Parts: sequence; structure tokens; C-alpha cells
Amino acid sequence: MSEPLQYWGTWKGRVIKAISIDGVYSWEEIRDLTGLSRPTLNQVLAELFDAKAIYKLEDGQYRVSRELYRDYNTYFRNLNKNEEIKEKKVVITKDQQSNLKSRIDQWKDTNRLNISLKSGHFYLDTDFLDQFSKFVIKGSQKELLIVNPFVSKCNLSDSLLQAVNEGKNVTLVTRPPDTRNSLYGEKSDEYHKIIRNSGIELIYFNVVHAKLMVIDRAVAIASSMNMTVTSTAGASWEAGIISVEENVVESVMDSIRKLIETPESKTQ
Repeated sequence: MSEPLQYWGTWKGRVIKAISIDGVYSWEEIRDLTGLSRPTLNQVLAELFDAKAIYKLEDGQYRVSRELYRDYNTYFRNLNKNEEIKEKKVVITKDQQSNLKSRIDQWKDTNRLNISLKSGHFYLDTDFLDQFSKFVIKGSQKELLIVNPFVSKCNLSDSLLQAVNEGKNVTLVTRPPDTRNSLYGEKSDEYHKIIRNSGIELIYFNVVHAKLMVIDRAVAIASSMNMTVTSTAGASWEAGIISVEENVVESVMDSIRKLIETPESKTQ
């Protein structure tokens, strides 16, 4: 097929691929596979309905129009003749998310911190931010979405390697290592090779500067902390906001997903 694949490279294309290639048909399955938030997925489905790109069966399952189904199957067969083209579905239950949130309460009590989850957000700085980040990474069950511009070997970045070794889905969006910078340099380049070979989905985006984490689609962290020894564990003064409020977490998650799917992003 010589013409560009319709919708591919957008959330609509991600949903169409989920149905036509990955073989997921229910609303829950599509959400688990795409990782889109509830409001975003509903909006995408509505727009695809309006465009007559998808339709819904009486049993509630979704299907793709015959033309799009044919085009997507032809495209992906030609693109990945010798590779697995189906994505891994990540199922995160409400119980798993609730368990992670309850463990946060235990963590703050253990550290004698006067913070509350009632508002859905709380603030941490210095080494508590580093400790908490490692704590939720270790306590995660299924999925980690990480955005951080500078990543080299440190305890926090090593925790991502441990997570993927435990079978968790880990996606890391970062800048390519700059070997001209002595602060990160060749050691950073070598560490990126370790990350790439570990099974972490490593995505390069040249101008990323945000520091974000979404853990099991239940907890979001937005902070100033890089994944380097000069930034973590209280080496420099860092601070961040942690949120367990569903709308905020889903907004951060959507933002990361959108970043991953921009043309400038490059999977390594």
C-alpha cells in the first residue's frame, strides 16, 4: 500500500490497530491495550463512530470497517513479516491500584510524614522524593510510564531495570545521551545500552525536559528530579507533587502517550 495508512500515528490509529490487529474488541480490552484514559478513549471512539471507521455489535464488541481492516492488515503484514506485531495487553485491576494507594499510606506513616491523601495530592522534597519514587516503582504490579531527560546509572534508574526483570511493562522517554557532556558522557551512553537490552521500551525525544512518572495508572509524580547521581537521593534539592486523583493521573498518562506517538519520538 503506497498511500499513508489512515489514522496511523494518532490515538485513533492506536484504537483501530487494537481492534483489527491485536484482536481486542471490548471497551475494557481496548483501554487495557492502548493505555488511554477513560475520557480520551470515549472521545476517540465517538470520533471514529462519526467517521464510520468503526461500528458496535449487539453484544457490545467493537469492529473496524472492512476497508480499514484490510488496509491495516496489509500494512502490518508487510511491515513486520518476521516480527510479532501484536502488542501486550496490560490489565491493571482496581484492587491492584487500591493496594498501591494503601501502601502509600503505610509509607508515609513509617516515615512519620504529616501528609494526607484526602485531597488526592501531596508534596515531597529532598531524599523523601527519591525514596518515595523507588518505593512506588518497587510496589508497582504491571506498568511504569517514565519521562526523564537525563538518565544514567543510579539507584532510581536501576529500580527500572529491576521492575522489567520482574515482568513489569516499563516505557522510558528520555533524551539521547550526550557524550560531549562530562556530567553524563560515555557512561550514560553505556547505561542506555543496558536499558535498551533489558526489555525496557526506550524512546528518544530530543527536547523533553519534564520529569514524570505514572505507576500502574494509579499514581503520578511530577518533579524536578533527574535520574542521575547528581539529582537523586538528596544530592541536590529536588521537589515534586504526587497525585492519586484519577483525573490528574489520567491526564499525565495521556500526555505521555501523546508524546510517545509524536513523529519526533523514536523507539530504540
